[in-house]
Amino acid sequence: MNIEIEWKGVKFDVEFDYQPAEPAETGPEAQYPGCSEHIEGINSFTHLGTCFFEFTDDCEEEIEKLILENIHRAY
Repeated sequence: MNIEIEWKGVKFDVEFDYQPAEPAETGPEAQYPGCSEHIEGINSFTHLGTCFFEFTDDCEEEIEKLILENIHRAY
């Protein structure tokens, strides 16, 4: 997926893998516990075509939170 986020006052284009929430199985033979939505990985992090991916190493959780917030606004 692709989305635009604002991080540290700058707009970035982000390409990432998204896993939507999945409900747990129910019933006597249920085995799958389900999962919450999450970002599986950030593949690209650019501003005006320039890659800034190396600057995100220590901020992945913050950026993933921004991505999820923007997904919820967009959909």
